[in-house]
Amino acid sequence: MNSHCQNQGSSFLRKKEGNIVREESDQIATASARVKDTRRLALLSVCLPVLVLYLLNKCKNEDGSKMLSFFTLWDLNSFFILIGFVLFQMMLYLLPIGKVVKGKRTTTGEQDHYHINGFYAILITIVVLGSLWFFGLADVTIGHDKCLQIAFSGISVSVFLSIVWFLKSFTVTKEQLKNYGEKGNFIQDFCMGRELNPKFGKLNIKFFSMLRIGFIGWALFNLSILAEDIEQNGRASLALGLVVGFQLLYILEALYDEESVVFTKEITSDMFGYIMTFGEIVWIPFTSSLQAIYLLHHPQELTYLQVAIIVLIYAVGFFIYNRSNDQKNKFRSHPQDVAFAGLETIDTNTGTKLLVSEWWGWLRHPNYLGDIVVHLAWSLPCGFSHIIPYLQLLFCIHILTKRTIEIEEDCHRRYGAAWEEYCRRVKYRMLPYIY
Repeated sequence: MNSHCQNQGSSFLRKKEGNIVREESDQIATASARVKDTRRLALLSVCLPVLVLYLLNKCKNEDGSKMLSFFTLWDLNSFFILIGFVLFQMMLYLLPIGKVVKGKRTTTGEQDHYHINGFYAILITIVVLGSLWFFGLADVTIGHDKCLQIAFSGISVSVFLSIVWFLKSFTVTKEQLKNYGEKGNFIQDFCMGRELNPKFGKLNIKFFSMLRIGFIGWALFNLSILAEDIEQNGRASLALGLVVGFQLLYILEALYDEESVVFTKEITSDMFGYIMTFGEIVWIPFTSSLQAIYLLHHPQELTYLQVAIIVLIYAVGFFIYNRSNDQKNKFRSHPQDVAFAGLETIDTNTGTKLLVSEWWGWLRHPNYLGDIVVHLAWSLPCGFSHIIPYLQLLFCIHILTKRTIEIEEDCHRRYGAAWEEYCRRVKYRMLPYIY
């Protein structure tokens, strides 16, 4: 009997020791992952601004002969141009036009209100700048001429504002912080952010930055490049006109459908730190305009057949992107609408339904496929002599591929067996029969 008890005790100790070893192993693995994340974020924080400046300089100076330094990059007028643009957009955001909508309850339990008037904001901005240019009161080509200096100012402002967000996060309740915001890792907290939705009065900073700064800034930079082409050559080249037209239509559609942004993962789940601030102020407007600035300095001749093919590719991509997004947003907000009465759905344990018909019965993320095709179409007018015009396409593919995995992991946690059934019935993520 004593031998039996000793064997049981020995077995218990071995199991306990095994559990301790596994726990220690898990802790080591977690600590190692955090170290890798911290190094990756620190590297991105330095490399991404350098990459933006390098690409802009490379497009304008093919041989890279123009050396960049603080003294060539810092320009007070460029700084004031950026600040003036941001303040003007803030004023437009607060104007009593458009509508106010309630957002989805976030992971912190908040339900914010969002002012939806981005489409009016870009129209007013273009009309105001166009009028000033027409009457000779403003040089709209300065956006192109000073793009390196404005981008550098954007990087400086991003760092400053991120410090503000970081310090402000210590004034909010613990419930408004999430995950990495509570770990005490400065690099992770600073880069990824501690607070979900920083606000100043009625201004929701993250929502405001995502489209008003990033997308409207992108549109204005493109139009500045187009104006430069017209001033230099008397007219815009066909290739450059295609790129600017394609991207402006994409931007206008996003702003017209601004309400759908309220329900995206970026708004409801992602914290707001340096990476996102830099992304909206610098990365989106300047890397998204690489095709336009490349064509200004490296003109391409297109045949009418090439134009027709490129327009067709864009039309197909834009149609897939627009219609699938529209169906998703309408189903999410009005699942009982008669328009969805004949479509197949899967009931989930949360009381919601998964749409498994039409676009969302074809692919799990058809909108991402459309987005990628659109990015391809506005890169094609640049030809194939350089990789720079296709970098944005590669970034897009990488980001969307990563996002599909994150979204599907989240859906599996949330819907369990219902999501597994959806994946069984809709086998491919973004590309039929391939991925």
